[in-house]
Amino acid sequence: MYPALELDLLEALDLSIRQPVLYFQLRIQPCICINKLSQAVSQCIDFMPQWACRYDESSHAWLPLTSYTIIDEVDDFDFSSWDITKHPQLQIQIQHAQGYDDLRIGCSHVLCDGNGAMQLLYLLCHFYNKDSITVQNERNLSSLSFIKTKKPIHKKPKAVPIKLNIIDNEYT
Repeated sequence: MYPALELDLLEALDLSIRQPVLYFQLRIQPCICINKLSQAVSQCIDFMPQWACRYDESSHAWLPLTSYTIIDEVDDFDFSSWDITKHPQLQIQIQHAQGYDDLRIGCSHVLCDGNGAMQLLYLLCHFYNKDSITVQNERNLSSLSFIKTKKPIHKKPKAVPIKLNIIDNEYT
């Protein structure tokens, strides 16, 4: 079990109404190697296991799945059955065409924000290309500037002293 952080809970507030997900669409020329992509996804999951977990609303944590599918080869993109409370937090659909492949990558917005999704994309590319990189899995809210700030973002205006002289019920 991997507990959720404070900002994760904001995106998870209304899961019964909407699925908070981010999507990337890429065109790969020439066609992508499914085996290399599968290995890259496995390495990403080794690095950050939450990608292969489902989000549990009652415990506010990611629970490991015993079996799952992340990569699907499809005729048409369709994420309508994807539910982050039942499926992995990462979904990749591949649509094959003549001389190229279109990929649509879906990431749980509960697990990552837009910057985190971009970092995942970079990580997938590094692992796909077998680049040697040094990475560290760190989900840290202290790097966010508005959390570091100890002062409130909106300051209460200071009171301006006003002296009223009342003479015969008139103000001067």
